[in-house]
Amino acid sequence: MKPVCPFIKASPPDDASIKKIGENQHKQESTNETTPQKDSAIPAKCPYGYDSQTFKLGPLSCMICQALLFECSKCVPCSHVYCKACVSRFKDCPLCGADIVKIEDDPDLQAVVDRFIDGHARIKRSQVDAYKEEKEGENKDVIYEDVSLERGAFLVQQALRALRANNIESAKSRLSTCVEDVREQLDRIGNTPELCSQLGAVLGMLGDCCRATGDATAAISYFEESVSFLKKVPKDDLEITHTLSVSLNKIGDLKYYEGDLQAARSYYFKALEVRRDAIKYLPNVSSLVIDLATSLAKVADVDRNLANEDTAIAGFQEGIKLLESLTIRADEVGLEQRDESFEIQKEMYKGQQYSQIYFARLHLMRTLLYSLLPTWKPHLPVCTVLGLEEGKDCIIVGTIYKDMKLKPSILDEYSKERSATPLVKPHNFTHPDDFLVLEDESGRVKLRGNLLTPSVYVTGIVVALQGKETGAGDFFVEDVLEAGLPHQIAPTLGSGDDKYVVFVSGLSVGSTVSNPLHSQLFVDHITGHLGDDKEQGIAAQIVQVVVAGNSVEYPRGLLNGQNLGSKDQSRLAEPIKELDIFLTQIAASIPLDIMPGTNDPANFSLPQQPLHRCLFPGSSAFNTFRSCTNPHSFELDNVRFLGTSGQNIDDLEKYSDAKDRLEFVERTLRWRHLAPTAPNTLGCYPFTDRDPFFIETCPHVYFVGNQDKYQTSLITGSEGQVVRLICIPRFAETGVAVVVRFLYARLYLR
Repeated sequence: MKPVCPFIKASPPDDASIKKIGENQHKQESTNETTPQKDSAIPAKCPYGYDSQTFKLGPLSCMICQALLFECSKCVPCSHVYCKACVSRFKDCPLCGADIVKIEDDPDLQAVVDRFIDGHARIKRSQVDAYKEEKEGENKDVIYEDVSLERGAFLVQQALRALRANNIESAKSRLSTCVEDVREQLDRIGNTPELCSQLGAVLGMLGDCCRATGDATAAISYFEESVSFLKKVPKDDLEITHTLSVSLNKIGDLKYYEGDLQAARSYYFKALEVRRDAIKYLPNVSSLVIDLATSLAKVADVDRNLANEDTAIAGFQEGIKLLESLTIRADEVGLEQRDESFEIQKEMYKGQQYSQIYFARLHLMRTLLYSLLPTWKPHLPVCTVLGLEEGKDCIIVGTIYKDMKLKPSILDEYSKERSATPLVKPHNFTHPDDFLVLEDESGRVKLRGNLLTPSVYVTGIVVALQGKETGAGDFFVEDVLEAGLPHQIAPTLGSGDDKYVVFVSGLSVGSTVSNPLHSQLFVDHITGHLGDDKEQGIAAQIVQVVVAGNSVEYPRGLLNGQNLGSKDQSRLAEPIKELDIFLTQIAASIPLDIMPGTNDPANFSLPQQPLHRCLFPGSSAFNTFRSCTNPHSFELDNVRFLGTSGQNIDDLEKYSDAKDRLEFVERTLRWRHLAPTAPNTLGCYPFTDRDPFFIETCPHVYFVGNQDKYQTSLITGSEGQVVRLICIPRFAETGVAVVVRFLYARLYLR
């Protein structure tokens, strides 16, 4: 049985290693019977829609917190249902905008939710049993085989969703159910390491819930019980050891806040001993070294408060020496591609327009913004555009539309061909008379006020606005809430030497500005054939090369819509052949990712799909060669990289103003959208049920290719996020590539 544990990734449902809860027992009970093969199992569809690896929202989900409904409450008169804790702060229904006269409990729907949880992932239904006639009064448990997560992981996932929306009671309920399930298994199977790790982890999460509500006594009780179970797990389990020591430290923290320094030191010291023992089993794991240094600092801090200065100084010094001893080994590089959301796989074009992607974006971003409102303007009601009242202070959430006087149209383009002077500037279409409009499903309203500058915003951004309707029917904006930087996963500390990632874009092989000598010098430099011992040492530590678009350029006039002769066809193939030779020299020794760009032989609209491998017969023969999408996302040693070939920033520069390109790059990150102008002015695929450009997780490095010059900056978020922004210049014009160095989970530029 795979552990139902919040700190491991669940396997896909068809993974042979998955064992459903109770499956082993079911097999033992049927050993004397004819057991159908795995192929005979009916992949029954869950009637509630919980059938994907992400457990997308279904009819039993609260549309505010996105978790399963808890304490179902129905809005009167619209009858939309939410969790009681979620909807209690709204005066208008978040879905339809109707005034909420009162909120009523819905025990019938809550009973359905409870039955769904109770029957989720129980036992497998075989094909043999499926065709038997049902007997009256017979109780049958059914598992939905395409449910991706086993029951415990599903409950933990729902609890985490509720926690993110600050619905603590809902989270506690799901976690308590999970605890009951694991206790039942403990009574039946015994204290196995897997079950103990599951129970210890979930009890620790319950302790966090109690701590969040200020119930220190209950929190300590849960943490202590968590510790008792985690101690039964083998000490060579890195994650469990970390969780055990964290639980001990949390008890120490609670005692510390209560003023009981002796008790706090006792628990801190127990965590320290656990981490010292872990180092004995796994001496070369850097994360354990950091844990040990942290525990030394906690104990030393209490000693300092207890006036044990000599002991405190010794503890601090030991922790500093441990941190100074950390190194990173280059052979421990772990690369993970994350381009799945940008791939057009089973999508089919059936004549759909772009309204669906706008609706998906609004629904996704509105749910996110709703979760931020309690900490922004908790005292104000949330209204729809149609529900605005003159002079009433409220919050509205919707999509920005920018009415532009100089926005190009097909008629303007037609008239330009016959005009002696251009109608607008070729690089920017902003005008002082531009104005902004906010729209949602109910309607649209013109925005007023000096807080929202039209030159900064573009069509397609979803924001929350605080203000009031004026007598003229406009909305006067008094405050703006943007999505802000998304949650960032802290990079874990690797071990070994420095590591380098090289970014290059705009090679433009085949163009008049491309210099083959510069390209060859670049290859020789990163492969270690040039430079002194220091430079060659750096080249040996390059673990990834990323080519960020516009790798080739065809001669002007060659592709003019006419049939090509044999001579022209050979000219058309020459840039690709030359690029393949260039890439082969790199892929022979260094992992290489190549992204398509505007000038490359790929689809024009975003997300651009990978360049076909048949274009690169030489370099594609190496397993280090990867043709990737644009945008492109990957992880290297838990450091997340995200970037584009530059089309999104180029389009923003046409329809808005900023001091430099880096400001455009930062805006897309703070808006949580890679391409906010798509599909309005930037071509993209007409997705029907998702928006792939939504940024779910904050990257550590955000790069943009094919820019005029090299620029970089470091930005921070409200939750401590740190992101390195990089503008990669066109190599053919500047001869500049960018090298990112990361060491001790910190990022530097070279």
